[in-house]
Amino acid sequence: MLSSTVKVLKKFIPKAKFTLLSPVPADSKLSKTYGIKVVSHTQKNGMPWFLSGAISDLNKYEDADIIIDIWGIGLGEGPKLLLASKLLNKPVIKYTADMGPFKAKRDRLTAKIYLNNIDLILARNETTKKHLLELGVTTPIHVCPDTAFILEPTPSKTSKTLSKERLKKRTIAGISMSHIAERKGHSNGKYVTTMAKTADYLIQKLNALVVLIPNEIFPKKYDDLDVAKRIFTKINDKTKVMLLKKECLASELKGIIGECDLLIGARYHSIVAAISMPVPTLAISWHHKYHEVMKLMSQEEYICDIKSLNFTELQEKIDKLWENREKIKAELASRMPFIKESVLSGGKIVKELLNAKKRQRKFSLTTP
Repeated sequence: MLSSTVKVLKKFIPKAKFTLLSPVPADSKLSKTYGIKVVSHTQKNGMPWFLSGAISDLNKYEDADIIIDIWGIGLGEGPKLLLASKLLNKPVIKYTADMGPFKAKRDRLTAKIYLNNIDLILARNETTKKHLLELGVTTPIHVCPDTAFILEPTPSKTSKTLSKERLKKRTIAGISMSHIAERKGHSNGKYVTTMAKTADYLIQKLNALVVLIPNEIFPKKYDDLDVAKRIFTKINDKTKVMLLKKECLASELKGIIGECDLLIGARYHSIVAAISMPVPTLAISWHHKYHEVMKLMSQEEYICDIKSLNFTELQEKIDKLWENREKIKAELASRMPFIKESVLSGGKIVKELLNAKKRQRKFSLTTP
């Protein structure tokens, strides 16, 4: 999200400078990697959750012309951003996110207050827009695909290794797992067992090299890597499995996924990476964003719901996916020019909003 958003906005605002205000301690490597300034939120004990980091971070927002929220599906940072923006009179944009349904009372209240008091919402799809309108959000909403569609892949040792395997006519099958999907699947071990059976099937049916691709890795927290390790222990022929243990940049993960002949994906951004490459993909869904992104690429038939996930359904859909892989690759490739144009439309709208706000401020300053 970060690198793609910067890329889109720089296309329309070439001289723009970016600062990432991160909820985790600032990392100089991150700043060097993405070529932008990275600073950390200030957390103060004894302050309400919606004030912590907002008032104390005001100086970090002062030089900004606009605040862009790329937090994604959650609204955890919203109240802080809203408070800071109102105190400093800065416009706020919620950038390419999926939101809703808002089932909990607190979530509905937080979303309604925050989203009705910002300047623009870029929703990834019509379902998110529908949820927002049903909530009573009146802020302008523009539907725009995830900016990650235009993320450029970068090579890594792993992607180069996989490329060599492909030259040997080896089938590469990727599996991206998710600790969220495991939890949504009732955490009874069924998800892990089903994914291990799927890996066994890919090895037996396609003589594939299976690549286990964790997306989110958190120190000292249960994450995708923990799920991947549990899947790995249950796979029969471990000699035909590559488990990615080190955290990669998003662009490196996309490069790895791009070497796959097919992907079984439970992580949204691994799916975006795959279908934009184009790699035939089977999505394991726990939220409407999976259905919408597959629908965007005319791939709705290749979705399995986490709540009803079973190996028989996966096997049938894998067979169909593999049988139609060339047709699917052509379909995915044909959709990408439209997707890229739609992604860039978000940057154009941000520029128009920014220019309008600048004219408004100039008018306010010059009007007696």
